[in-house]
Amino acid sequence: MRCYTLCLAQRIDIAALERHCRTLQVPTQKYWDVLQIDFVQDARLCHVFANGCVVIWNCPRGKLSQITQFVQSFCINPLPKKLVEGYMYLYGDQTTIRPHDYFNVEVLTIEENDPELKLSLAYGFSQSIKLREAELRIESLVDKYRPMVTALAQNGRMSVSRLQVQKIIGEILEAKSQINLNASFCYQPKFFWKYANLESYYLMLERYLDITIRIEALNQQLDALNEIFHLFNSYLENEHSHFLEMIIIVLITIEIIVSFFNVHL
Repeated sequence: MRCYTLCLAQRIDIAALERHCRTLQVPTQKYWDVLQIDFVQDARLCHVFANGCVVIWNCPRGKLSQITQFVQSFCINPLPKKLVEGYMYLYGDQTTIRPHDYFNVEVLTIEENDPELKLSLAYGFSQSIKLREAELRIESLVDKYRPMVTALAQNGRMSVSRLQVQKIIGEILEAKSQINLNASFCYQPKFFWKYANLESYYLMLERYLDITIRIEALNQQLDALNEIFHLFNSYLENEHSHFLEMIIIVLITIEIIVSFFNVHL
């Protein structure tokens, strides 16, 4: 069986989506920032997260567009291109992640068809794809400013003003704040305050998806980029100060010359 994770938008209005499901008489269950939708006819379970992600269980890839269309009207700030990640899973005696016996893939084994157990795993999947969105954004940021760093290394200068450098530093700090202050993958879901017995499954998946390591890698990239532009900003400030000093020296020289001529005329 297949489980798919989608990142569709910055946010999803799950309260409005819940009202829509009630109108259609589709069974739902709300857990804090997650709306669980049970599509009984198709035997699909769908977890819609307020952070803009959707996790769908027992869904063929060809049917993803139906779920996307169902949720799309409730998306806030949709992404230009949705992100999709797929996983294989099956039912067994113990919840584990192991290599497949025949194929070069890893398979998630779930010990029972329990919606709450699936939700504990869905939290890990949603955080991973939300982190993937952040990774793509940081990669774009690095690619955008790499030519400037290369020009600095080759020519000893960048053809940008102090104001532009300060805006770049602000853009880097904004990206850093989105990762460390606003991102849903940086905190423990409230779901496990009540369902502490399921937290071990979430932690297992978090380790498997390297979420903590990936967050640290993103921060290191941003710190390096921030340090480079802070150094160049300091260089521009020193250059500007030197320019002002030269202007002052020239003005003093002119004043001395004018005073000399006034005295001798």
